[in-house]
Amino acid sequence: MRTRVQPTSAALTGSIPRRATRLLWRGMRAHPWIYTAAVGASALFGTATVLVSRVLGAVTDRVVVPAVSGDPGAQADVGKAGLVLAAVALALAVGVAGRRVYAGMGYAQLQADHRSGITRQYLRLPMSWHRRHPTGQLLSHASSDVEAATSVFNPCRSRSESS
Repeated sequence: MRTRVQPTSAALTGSIPRRATRLLWRGMRAHPWIYTAAVGASALFGTATVLVSRVLGAVTDRVVVPAVSGDPGAQADVGKAGLVLAAVALALAVGVAGRRVYAGMGYAQLQADHRSGITRQYLRLPMSWHRRHPTGQLLSHASSDVEAATSVFNPCRSRSESS
């Protein structure tokens, strides 16, 4: 089910961090389930990032070093240690993929909502207004203005594109 972006009369006011926070909350409220999944996947990613380093350190200290020193108990645990590392790495991969996929879905749906809003507004305008504006200009607004308005939600944007 798609949620439409509701026109709001509440202008973004205040400091830059306050305006940015309000803008993000507006977008996330438009598609709460998708952004809940994206934030959840981000939390999994953060947790798994910490766990990878902790598990790697523990496996090295408790299994690898003793196994190399000839401890038969540690040598028997090498397989289990490998499985634990693989499980944590899999959780990390799921977190990375999940946050990108769900944030990308939210971004695309927000763009669709904004484009629909712009085209609905165009349909409300009289034909005389449309005759005074080139079609290319109208299409440009329906494209570039939407991209500018939703770019903060783009999970795949590189640093060079944000300049």
